[in-house]
Amino acid sequence: PPNVITESEVTILSTSGSSTQQEQQPVERSSSSSSIEDSSSSNNSPVVLLEEADNGVIHYVHCTSKFAYQVPDDKSAEEVNQTLNLNLGLKHVDPWNPKLRKTLRNVVDSFSWVETLLIAVWVRIPLRLRHEVVQMSWKIYFWFHKLFLGRSTGIHNDVSLEYHALTSILWWTRLLPATIERMRFALNQLQVHHPPSTSLNSQMIIIEQQQQQQDETKSSSSSSSSSCCGVYLSLRTNQNETTTTNRPKKVIFWIYGGAFLGGDIEGNIGIAERIGIDCNSDAVFLANYRLLPEHEFHDSCQDVYQAYQWLIHTGGVSPEHVILYGISSGGGLALSLLQRLVHENNHPSSLLLLPAGAVLMCPFVDYTEPQGSMLHYINHDLIVNQSVAETGFPYLEIKLGNAEDRKKASPVYGNLEGLPPLLVVVSEHECCYDQCILLVNRARESGVNCTLAIWQYMCHVWPILSPFIPEGKQAQTVICNWMKSVFAEKDE
Repeated sequence: PPNVITESEVTILSTSGSSTQQEQQPVERSSSSSSIEDSSSSNNSPVVLLEEADNGVIHYVHCTSKFAYQVPDDKSAEEVNQTLNLNLGLKHVDPWNPKLRKTLRNVVDSFSWVETLLIAVWVRIPLRLRHEVVQMSWKIYFWFHKLFLGRSTGIHNDVSLEYHALTSILWWTRLLPATIERMRFALNQLQVHHPPSTSLNSQMIIIEQQQQQQDETKSSSSSSSSSCCGVYLSLRTNQNETTTTNRPKKVIFWIYGGAFLGGDIEGNIGIAERIGIDCNSDAVFLANYRLLPEHEFHDSCQDVYQAYQWLIHTGGVSPEHVILYGISSGGGLALSLLQRLVHENNHPSSLLLLPAGAVLMCPFVDYTEPQGSMLHYINHDLIVNQSVAETGFPYLEIKLGNAEDRKKASPVYGNLEGLPPLLVVVSEHECCYDQCILLVNRARESGVNCTLAIWQYMCHVWPILSPFIPEGKQAQTVICNWMKSVFAEKDE
């Protein structure tokens, strides 16, 4: 059929040890996905795979077709779960057991003072030392895991041994209450795994709160309080490089994730710096936005819009040399920002406000009643697990209202026409898989140049776990190659 990817568009990309292999093979849509195809008929940017992988072979889907992506297997999320190695392979463990969860909740609550004390001590340790402690602890634990547990704990044998080891650590968090405070602390600690360089040149951008209120209410205000709209990282200075005045700056507009309940700039500076350097960009601007439940959903959308307007109008950055980078809920905010920019374009000249493209890492773009992968893959997702779902899902209704309002607020159901090129990165076995495929197919139906990269058996936002797992490093490499190719097109 004309709307199906053809065999000539498929390439299998894999790596074995330090050698890279590339071969043309036909598509087998009816087969179970023991291997993953790569559809990249028009992909001209090099795909650099891993230097080394413990499991020998890692492969992924990289689809640049203009047509709808067809899921190779038509199994439901529940049926897929039955084929996976759930709960660390412990057959008699039920994380949903109400008695077990209540008992553990009571135990944790009883020793909450210990948790408070440990956190207070931990955050007072210098960041570099915390990083070294975590890395050394991981190396020691991985050695023991490799020796005694091997490939018994991950949801599938094909994932790297590192992912098996990480699973045996993160799986237990699903048994503990995921309070908003714990979620925010965990997301803030991303800086421990991705510490920024000591020579990084960063600038906090402050705007008047009065200006935000005028934009939201269209009325004047006497308030003179100020608010941080983001942090600007100058990377060329950090690399001791000079830029010619004639060449426009290449900037990544970073929107962190956290289910709208958590996430912050501090936790993302290090990884944003690393990605920016790998993509040869001149700067990264990390947008700051207000969170639930203290604020409303539209506040976060407005804050991201305000930050982008500052970057373009006050920062003097050309939109065509900006790429959005949204993680999870940040991916949803990035998509909402693009839709708003397109909607506000009443004449062709306004189209210049659109960025060059957007990377959407595991984007959370559907806020309707959880179903499919969002409902069932929390049983094994290492990030969005049962406890996170218990805390986060109710806010969809509390903050967004009834089913109709929630669908209206979901960017995946909005108008996607006129959007710039997109890269959607997702795992076939994570909570956001279904909505990401829906987004890609709706975008392609609307004429959007949308590249899809899919890994198997990974958890939500696994690329940020790159310090621990090779699959994360591989995904970051694919993302950087795409962004470099988009920047290169604008330089021509």
